[in-house]
Amino acid sequence: MVIKCREVAEFMEKIAPKHLAEDWDNVGLILGDYEKDIKHVFVCLDITSSTVEYAENRNVDMIISHHPLIFKPIKNICMNNWKGNLISRLIKKDICVYCAHTNLDYAEEGVNWYLAKVIGLTEIENLETIRLTEPFEIAHYTSLQEIKGKSYGIGKIGILSPPQDLKEFIDNIKNALRIKSIRLIGNIDKKINKVAVFSGSFDESILNKITADIDILITGDIKYHTATEICETGMCVIDAGHFGTENVIVPQIKHWLKKRFPGTKISCNTIETEPFRYY
Repeated sequence: MVIKCREVAEFMEKIAPKHLAEDWDNVGLILGDYEKDIKHVFVCLDITSSTVEYAENRNVDMIISHHPLIFKPIKNICMNNWKGNLISRLIKKDICVYCAHTNLDYAEEGVNWYLAKVIGLTEIENLETIRLTEPFEIAHYTSLQEIKGKSYGIGKIGILSPPQDLKEFIDNIKNALRIKSIRLIGNIDKKINKVAVFSGSFDESILNKITADIDILITGDIKYHTATEICETGMCVIDAGHFGTENVIVPQIKHWLKKRFPGTKISCNTIETEPFRYY
């Protein structure tokens, strides 16, 4: 089945509307032609030399990534620069590149929702709900009823049932996210019941949203001084890494696409790993 790049983009924007993205972000179609015929879509977390090589060797027509290939403004596209090299190769092969980043983080069943689900949380709801104005919504949805049914949020909270002690919960996190280690900040000497998640890079403003009834927060990329402050507050936080907390969305995007475009080849990067090595 041959579909258009535009159809894939419009489908992704139903799941994660572009206006949910942070102002500093870069989402949507980053490279390519909306009218290009698409026979093979490849889903990944990051666009790197290995993912581009995969796309080149397997006749991929469109890449959907979580992290933008072009994030900050660039002044040139030169082959001796790693990013320029990748962009040039993608253009030569006529491979479209689409990104869903912070808009997918905040989507109703986006990255944070699947992070909460994968680690076993139930009764999942927003840590903080994003309030959107109707004009923006109308541009993306076909009816007011569809608008009213959406609930976008920064982070998620959920219930761990049955409650687990800290060691059991850490083992659960490592198994669920397929990671070898976590960084623990603070401590908790009771069973963990209510859990908050915030995928990717930690945002200090999230601390203001952690109420006393939340036992622990799962996030990534916490800096040293922030960790020191967290310890002083008596909170307990698990840093499961940027990759670990976000890679959960890759197979889910593949699932969405296969369901929506059953006649189109959809693949995802199953060998992608984080850039850090631990010794």
